[in-house]
Amino acid sequence: MTMTDPFAPPPTPTASTGVKAADLQGRLLLIRPLSHEPDVLTMYGSKEAVRCTIAELDGPDAETTHEDVMVFGRGLVGQLRAALDGGVAMVLGRMGQGQAKPGQNAPWRLLDPTEQDSATARAYLARRPNQQQAPPPAAPQPQQAASQPQQPAAPPQQPQAPAVPQPAQQSPFTAAPPASDQPPF
Repeated sequence: MTMTDPFAPPPTPTASTGVKAADLQGRLLLIRPLSHEPDVLTMYGSKEAVRCTIAELDGPDAETTHEDVMVFGRGLVGQLRAALDGGVAMVLGRMGQGQAKPGQNAPWRLLDPTEQDSATARAYLARRPNQQQAPPPAAPQPQQAASQPQQPAAPPQQPQAPAVPQPAQQSPFTAAPPASDQPPF
């Protein structure tokens, strides 16, 4: 009987794993940027990335969510970092490519969504109320003077279902910010 060493090192991957931009080309994506990672050590050296969650909204893998994805590439990183810096919780766009510079590959970037794309995203979020952006905190109420009697507390109310966003309301996501045409690596 052969005993397996419980402390053996994990196998070395033969290729990178995870979702790839080329596999998402043309797909409608709802991306939740989580954090900016300025110095991620890769086999190509130190690179800038954005950690995020990506939901595919159309195509053969529609409704698939990719958690804890590290997005590289100057174009995409620039778009997602701008969303993070601006306090935008979600970014909606189609995976596409910009113009290639001579001798370089075309950069990956998020293309602006159409009205139909926005409607698809609103429907997706309506089916997943826990994925919607949290409402901003309520403004603090002024304190009552100590000499005034306190009003009795209102009886607890039943929780209400979250409202489904209507097309006329401000959307919880935004079009991707413009990207530079720099190569992804």
